Amino acid sequence: MIPDFEGADDIQSILERFIPAARTIMLEHRLAYEGQEWSITALELYLWTGRAWCDPCTDRKSGQARHGAWYVNRGPNPNHGRIDIAAGNGREIFAGFLIRELDRKDGSAVALQKIIRGRFGRRNNHDGGLLKKSIGSIQ
Repeated sequence: MIPDFEGADDIQSILERFIPAARTIMLEHRLAYEGQEWSITALELYLWTGRAWCDPCTDRKSGQARHGAWYVNRGPNPNHGRIDIAAGNGREIFAGFLIRELDRKDGSAVALQKIIRGRFGRRNNHDGGLLKKSIGSIQ
């Protein structure tokens, strides 16, 4: 379901891979964690191929180089964290399907906090290690 972006250096080839995968994730799966479930209602793609397609918002960290794993970026505080489904190739391609929205509640930090806390609570201090538990899986 998670595409390989090898050789995807133009918008057409990227869209041909991203759109069917995003459609499948959003229409056929729910995100589940500790007895709670959410519909994934918006996804956003971050992609760095190292060649013609280099999205500056891609973190280019080892977590985004993995394929099909959860990638969590905690951000400077809870209002800036996010969770992606990694779609890299283990080498030079870094990619992530950002969970942009859960149950039509917009905001990647909102999505991450709903998974961790079961709710979104605005705070301006650091999260104090709330990500010690592993994140659930797509079912």
